[in-house]
Amino acid sequence: MLFSTSIRILQILQDPDVTANITDEERSQIHLVAKLPLDQRLYLFEGLIERYGPQPYFLAQLADVVSSAGSSSVASTLWQKAQAELRLKGKISPEFDQYVEDLVNDAKKEADEIWMRSLKLTCAQEWKPTRKFSFPVQLPKAPEGHDVILSEWKFFAPSGSQMFTAYLKKLAIETNHIESTFLLTEGSTRDLVRRGISEGAVSYLDDSALKDPAKIKSILNDTLAAYDLLEPLVDRPEGLDVPTICQIHARLMKNCRMLEGYVAAGETRSATRKTVVIQGAYKIQCCPFVEVDEELEYICKMSKQWIKSWANPFATAAWIHLILVRCHPFDDGNGRLTRIVASIPLMRSGYPPICLSLNRRSQYYQGIQKAYDGDYSALAQCFFDGMCDTLDTLKLLDESMSNEMGA
Repeated sequence: MLFSTSIRILQILQDPDVTANITDEERSQIHLVAKLPLDQRLYLFEGLIERYGPQPYFLAQLADVVSSAGSSSVASTLWQKAQAELRLKGKISPEFDQYVEDLVNDAKKEADEIWMRSLKLTCAQEWKPTRKFSFPVQLPKAPEGHDVILSEWKFFAPSGSQMFTAYLKKLAIETNHIESTFLLTEGSTRDLVRRGISEGAVSYLDDSALKDPAKIKSILNDTLAAYDLLEPLVDRPEGLDVPTICQIHARLMKNCRMLEGYVAAGETRSATRKTVVIQGAYKIQCCPFVEVDEELEYICKMSKQWIKSWANPFATAAWIHLILVRCHPFDDGNGRLTRIVASIPLMRSGYPPICLSLNRRSQYYQGIQKAYDGDYSALAQCFFDGMCDTLDTLKLLDESMSNEMGA
């Protein structure tokens, strides 16, 4: 780590012209950086890089934060950037070059060893590329009752309406509940949906992993901002590509990057070189990190074709969901991201985006399992049932608010 690095290396990286221009407050924060929590250190050096450019010293400090949070591959990339910036300044240091080379080699060795160990695991579901998953052509029609949901959504929640906004707020809460990012009380959920994220009260359950109201609100706002990025894709699905998915992930995970280790927001596992085996009732092998970018490109290509050509958007949503979540393209946030992207065919056909409450989680996971085995009907039905639940809840909330106004 940088704080155990020799003073000589630090001297190589420092640039008097840059350090002379920073504010007294920034200089004080840098001086006391070792005492700051990791997330504050992360935001400090990201902010300094944004204000003063990719200075080698700031990049190295950021690399140390990332390494301390458990992502040596991302850290090694930042060290290489620091090395490149140093050379642009005309500074050549064989000592520093060797230091970076050692870090990069160590990170690569660690990533490769973890991957090799994962191959020895017995997984109930082995990795299967998208090309081996058939599209559910046996589901030409949407679930029974879909026309009622379609008409209700168009009547009660036209785009930009109060009900539409309320649905998205409910969705933002529930999509984080499903992943156990945090767990709010029912009263808090109602209040946030009713009064908005900024004004609503945050009250969490005792077993909530996150218990910081300000952080919870930041994550909810990030989730809503990520859904805002869907609008152009609903109108023009041909815009769905790897950079766009990375952009959505970066926005979604902006304030989730340091909850449990470091998450490289917007960077795929091909960049982070992270091996993922989903642990649970059984082990699930995900796409090898060296293949993630290529696989993600193919997923985008096929998704665009099916979004445009298949009449049943629930079947298309179920297929997109399965292949994207099984690829697991990012270190974390894949479930939330997948539900966003899988909502495109539904929204394009006039339905609301996918919203699943916590009491649907078991049905949801079973639906994914069945889809992996070739039956997508349960997952498609789960999406439909989630829509019904959410609309029913919002209609009751709307009636309650109307009664209060009329009292």
